[in-house]
Amino acid sequence: MRKSLSISVVIPLYNKAEEVIATLESAMKQDRAADEVIIVDDGSTDSSFEVVSAYISSLASNQKDAINLVRQHNQGVSAARNHGIELANSEYIAFLDADDVWLPQFLSQIEQLYFESHSSEFLATAYQYQLGKLDYQAAKFRYGRNADLENYFDMVAEGDLPFNASSVCIAKALLLKLGGFPLGQRMGEDQELWQRAALCGRIAYSPLRLSVYRLEADNRACEQKPETQECQYSQQLLDIASHDGLQDSLRDSLLSCTATHLRHLAKLNIDAACFDQAKSLLVSSLERKFTFKSLLYLLFCHAFLYKQGLKAWFCKIVELRKTEKNSQLSQLRYKKRWRGSLDQLY
Repeated sequence: MRKSLSISVVIPLYNKAEEVIATLESAMKQDRAADEVIIVDDGSTDSSFEVVSAYISSLASNQKDAINLVRQHNQGVSAARNHGIELANSEYIAFLDADDVWLPQFLSQIEQLYFESHSSEFLATAYQYQLGKLDYQAAKFRYGRNADLENYFDMVAEGDLPFNASSVCIAKALLLKLGGFPLGQRMGEDQELWQRAALCGRIAYSPLRLSVYRLEADNRACEQKPETQECQYSQQLLDIASHDGLQDSLRDSLLSCTATHLRHLAKLNIDAACFDQAKSLLVSSLERKFTFKSLLYLLFCHAFLYKQGLKAWFCKIVELRKTEKNSQLSQLRYKKRWRGSLDQLY
């Protein structure tokens, strides 16, 4: 009889009082129970800590023993996850953001992947987006069967990420070897860890969409003002791609990933009407990997900026013409007043 896999669940928490209970319940109601659940409150300023404390108090004693709620000063999501990694007692760690949820089969599928892959250190499933209460959408990437993700970078270059921070389970030994999640990054801290892990070895993957990424939740970092510069994790891939001795196929995949990242940032800037920034990002993207999508985005930016320039030029001409007409009218009124004054004199 094979030995079951020990799994700790780490939930970083910051100002998610309205969403966190659904997250916790999804972790507690798995077909295959977690060995422990660790919630790291990253200095929440709302009632998140109190809400979770009350929820734990309402559980049966055997369930309470499996939950560890800790609090730290606000240091960011990476620091919260790394704290959870340090506290974890299990061989593997599954991550779940405090505004996402799992379907009941998530952990059982993770365990099945572990045995099918002969103890892979990186296990992951597909995910889906929740856009509204009853509005779900599958992430867009090309994949159709269980296998090792040897082509991780090719998949990332083609569409959405094949997995996210709430659909992975990683060996604690590998997390410690990689140094955990990087600190001080506003965006893409999880992607940097994924790509370093992908360079180390294979990723066992299931296309079953057992994790739900809730876009309706507040405080998503991606909903803030879009980045105008290439993110650090993409710059690191570019640096790796420049190394001598790298296989051409891998170099091409890495450059494709960075080009896709730049195009994604450009799209966010287009949506925010920051066309000059988008244009610069798209030029860099095309320099690394030519795609018709990037070219179309660039042409759109050029067209919009040209239209803006044409409109500004037209408005300037109209304003000058208006000023000229006002000047002519003023001169006529001036002559008329003098004419009237002269008529009175004579």
